[in-house]
Amino acid sequence: MKRMLALLVVGVLALCLFSGCASIATAKRFNEQALTVEQSTPVVHLNARVSGLYLLPTIPLITGDTESGKLFAIMKNTATLDECVNYLTKRAKAEGCTKTTDMVSSRRSQWLGPGGFFVLWWKSASVSANGLK
Repeated sequence: MKRMLALLVVGVLALCLFSGCASIATAKRFNEQALTVEQSTPVVHLNARVSGLYLLPTIPLITGDTESGKLFAIMKNTATLDECVNYLTKRAKAEGCTKTTDMVSSRRSQWLGPGGFFVLWWKSASVSANGLK
């Protein structure tokens, strides 16, 4: 009986370990930038990336600073798609762009494994777009 229960528990754990996962992230802050396919004057192509070290997958420890773009932020959740889009469109606006087009994004969350003592994660978000006038 104990063996059957142990096999059942191992089977359920293996199923959970190898099961798929789907998620979606949205960004709503575009800093008055239009996303359009109309003919416009190209100004700049931008590629923004924000990454950071997290305790478990949810508690930020050290992440990129999207406010200044130069230093790091402590305990601030900036490695998200929303923060990355905000960072990119803010820079596009500073470059004189009024529209942003062909925006492509990606996100990654990776467990750092035994070297990370089973609790550290590396997360990143990346956005690429063209800035237009």
